[in-house]
Amino acid sequence: MTKDAIVDAAFRVWGRGYFQRMSLASLAEDLGCTKPALYRHFDGKDALEDAMHTAYYDRLAAFLRPHYEEALGMPRFEDALVTLALAFGAFFARRRDLFLFTLIRLYGSDRYHTDCDLKDRGIIFDRFTGADWETATNAHPPQVQLVMAAMIDAVNNFHLLDGGDGEDERLSVFLHDFEVTIRRGLGLYKDRVECIDFAALEAVVLRGGAGMDGVDGGETGAAVKTAAVKTAAVKTARQEFLNAIGETLAEVGPTGATVELFARKLGKSKSSLYTHFKNRDEMILSLFESEVTQIIHEAARYKPESDVPEEQLYLALFAAARYLQRRTMILRVLEKVRKTSHEETGEEPPSPDLIRVRQMRFAEMMNTLFSGITLPCHAGTGDVPYGGEGGVKT
Repeated sequence: MTKDAIVDAAFRVWGRGYFQRMSLASLAEDLGCTKPALYRHFDGKDALEDAMHTAYYDRLAAFLRPHYEEALGMPRFEDALVTLALAFGAFFARRRDLFLFTLIRLYGSDRYHTDCDLKDRGIIFDRFTGADWETATNAHPPQVQLVMAAMIDAVNNFHLLDGGDGEDERLSVFLHDFEVTIRRGLGLYKDRVECIDFAALEAVVLRGGAGMDGVDGGETGAAVKTAAVKTAAVKTARQEFLNAIGETLAEVGPTGATVELFARKLGKSKSSLYTHFKNRDEMILSLFESEVTQIIHEAARYKPESDVPEEQLYLALFAAARYLQRRTMILRVLEKVRKTSHEETGEEPPSPDLIRVRQMRFAEMMNTLFSGITLPCHAGTGDVPYGGEGGVKT
């Protein structure tokens, strides 16, 4: 058994559980050895994770190098950027465990210094110079950042739908679709965006829009109103439960939250919670589903306020942001989730299957958010800092 074999197993074994419980016992079991055998190669788990960090960047640099050299010889920066984005996408699509390692163990941590770590290995992005590079990096938002964010989203969706590392044929289709996406961008032209009266659109959201049509009078209207009142009462009770669940999660985090704490925050018995939810996991999942559904509702309700696709898109985004400004509880929950260390609590994290269900449901709901907004194809030429030619139905 070599150090490299242990590192490979660590990516594989711990990646199955989303790097939440990184125990040496599970690693030793997979390798068919004892924990003391692991200590012959590494002083402890920290030393092993240091080796994983080094191996990660060694492998990423080795994979990127031929694509990086190819990109350096390209006269157009856009082509070089696409080449590099496709290389990153191919690397992470091939290795789901390394993709998860990036998002969970590197991103947002003091280890996240990709530019420096790759530079030490000869991948120096500063070598891409010139006017195109300056425009792409100084634009707001930076074109490079947009493309790489699109890459992460595309790889995430690939793994959600695929469930494993990419095979050649499916990987080719994925890379082709991803290239089309980033070359086309959102189809937003600078002149169309700059003429938008953003302050006026924000005022529409702040005053609540035109509002919903009321229910007609008469017997039918009265019946509908009665049913609506009953439905609203049920929704209000459920929302009180979800608010208590959210406040508890914001205080103690997902691993410390129990049904007992939910009930205590609500001021009711545990049995009252079980009349609405099957178990603790469903309670937590219902909270996030409820919040995403409400964000979608807030974003969609302002679409009738404009016939201009770009304005519809901004109304949707501003309405969603406005909702999150008012609903600070869910932001505190998300921050607590981000900071929670499952190893410190010693409790079992949500199962990978449950996490996958949550990701799939979140993706499905977010796909409906902009489903009715079609950005137009443009016939002429123009300054297109936000993407390439053509339009996309988001």
